[in-house]
Amino acid sequence: LYLVRHAIAEPRGEDWPDDSLRPLTDRGRKRMRSIAQHLSARGVEVERVLTSPLVRARQTADLLAPLWARGATPRVVDALAPGVAPARVAGALRAHAGAGPLC
Repeated sequence: LYLVRHAIAEPRGEDWPDDSLRPLTDRGRKRMRSIAQHLSARGVEVERVLTSPLVRARQTADLLAPLWARGATPRVVDALAPGVAPARVAGALRAHAGAGPLC
């Protein structure tokens, strides 16, 4: 299980009153793409990529999936959103558990 925090996102504030809609910055996308390529070159692969419904998390997953989970489309898991009870998060991860690594 690899846990990845989203890449650099636009700052909170008047431009993004709804925190769940804040996107990644150009710098954040570039840095995450570089990190993903670096780790992929070192053999990091996963079977599935799960993401919270937040825009910045989905964008990060979209950058990772082509390099780490070749051909896999990231899956949005509502239980990975902020504020969800840990037991519900654990249950959602168990529901997606399988034989191989998961991101």
